[in-house]
Amino acid sequence: MGNPFGKWPVKPVELLFISILITLVVLSVQLLDSQLDRKMSLLKEEAVNLLEMRLGRKITYKSISPSILGFLAVRELKIYSSAPEAFVLLRVNRLKIKYNILKLILKRDIAGSLSEIQISNSNFDFDAQRDREVFEFLRDLTTGQKEKGQTIALKLSGRSINVRFRSGKHEFRLSKLFFTLAAQKDYLKLTFRCFAEVNTSSDVNRALRITSRVKLNGKLDPALSWADMSVRIYSLNTPDFILGRQTFQLTYREKILEIRKIQDRAPIDLWLIFDVEQRQLVFKVNSDKFTPASKIQFTGRLDYFNRFLNSSLTAAGSIEY
Repeated sequence: MGNPFGKWPVKPVELLFISILITLVVLSVQLLDSQLDRKMSLLKEEAVNLLEMRLGRKITYKSISPSILGFLAVRELKIYSSAPEAFVLLRVNRLKIKYNILKLILKRDIAGSLSEIQISNSNFDFDAQRDREVFEFLRDLTTGQKEKGQTIALKLSGRSINVRFRSGKHEFRLSKLFFTLAAQKDYLKLTFRCFAEVNTSSDVNRALRITSRVKLNGKLDPALSWADMSVRIYSLNTPDFILGRQTFQLTYREKILEIRKIQDRAPIDLWLIFDVEQRQLVFKVNSDKFTPASKIQFTGRLDYFNRFLNSSLTAAGSIEY
């Protein structure tokens, strides 16, 4: 059998050097693996302790599995109320706590390596009166709090989530929800897309039902004192009409809500202003040879009026209420 190194025979000194090098590599890998196992164990403890400490709530889970891909996989997470009876406040089927593996290995700040909480493939059912503590919980996750002299703010995100929210006789459903909510220096950055459904009564057979596909992105104050967002409605369906794709700019400052139609070549401008404290509403419209059929179609009992939508409309006016 020939020399595998061809024309260059391996000298005993070189063999010794290669053997030592291989041994050092193996020992380094074993040492790194042992250190990583220890860090992972500390990371699991720190992640749960950090959430419980920040939220002031007890947390239990079925399993938590660390991954070198940069996340902790948590299954069947239960978050308990801060009330004395400590009932289950929120259930999450799957949750990932993401971390920076370099910070985990090279630094002693375990909590500082945590970067994001991601909820996936979960269903939630909320009531406006019953579940006020849930909304406080979600707010606490994204507003940085002081821990050991530094601010820790975790990015919150969701994938493939279904939500039902009830408030009085109104019911809102969000399906296939994807979102991110990240704390910046002095505001929250939000992206959001889903299929939405609104029912005006608990009796869905008699209710006014509205469905839509929505995408939203922008920023808001953690205390909800102001907001600046772009809202795109890909479609909106009601029993009486279908509205085509629209994009609106939504701003809320000093108790004034403004919604204005943007990013559209259609020769029409819509502007709504609502004073929350005074309960005053102003709606303005300005159009120049606008064809309503390009944006709206009547259905059901209003189908007869579609013949008028192909007319050209030029108008300007406002309504105050």
